[in-house]
Amino acid sequence: VLIGAEPGHRHVSHLYGAFPGRRITRATPDELAAVASSLRDRLSHGGGYTGWSRAWALALAARIGDGTLAEHALSTLTGSLFSASLLDLHPHGKWQGGYVFQIDGNLGAVGGIGELLLQDHDGVLRLLPTLPPSWRAGAVTGLRTRGGHRVDLRWAGGVLVEATIVAGSDGRLAVEADGFADTFDVRAGESYPVWPRD
Repeated sequence: VLIGAEPGHRHVSHLYGAFPGRRITRATPDELAAVASSLRDRLSHGGGYTGWSRAWALALAARIGDGTLAEHALSTLTGSLFSASLLDLHPHGKWQGGYVFQIDGNLGAVGGIGELLLQDHDGVLRLLPTLPPSWRAGAVTGLRTRGGHRVDLRWAGGVLVEATIVAGSDGRLAVEADGFADTFDVRAGESYPVWPRD
């Protein structure tokens, strides 16, 4: 596909290094900025018009730290690209009704939501890295990280108010939240209330 010929194409394979890959992260800010620019340009030209493609945009928005773009992607997914029973719909002109169920958007949406709440890259757990603006309060339990750690989070007023990590393995664990960073020695199976800070 020539990008100039189809600037709103639904594929964003050239951004694989940012998602689902992890070569492009906050540790590579210039490349991450290029990903953000490319994603916004693609969407501004009509990209993300299928469920799976919009789910990919959601996950990329989470990785670049754009909560507003992520919220828009999720709103589009659960609006025009999902059925009333929350099944992902893919445009299909030859199918009765014009749409066909496609699981990719469902699985991708769940993955993207996870990325909004917890990211585990560059050896750091980032808690609530890309919270959408309207998600002012909420809680999630049982998120998993590399190493098998389990993370429970609660937030209010758009900020983290409580976080607990149950270690899945022994070692050092780096955690970031709300501009704060710390490192903990953890033992598998033990629970660590890492937020609020003392």
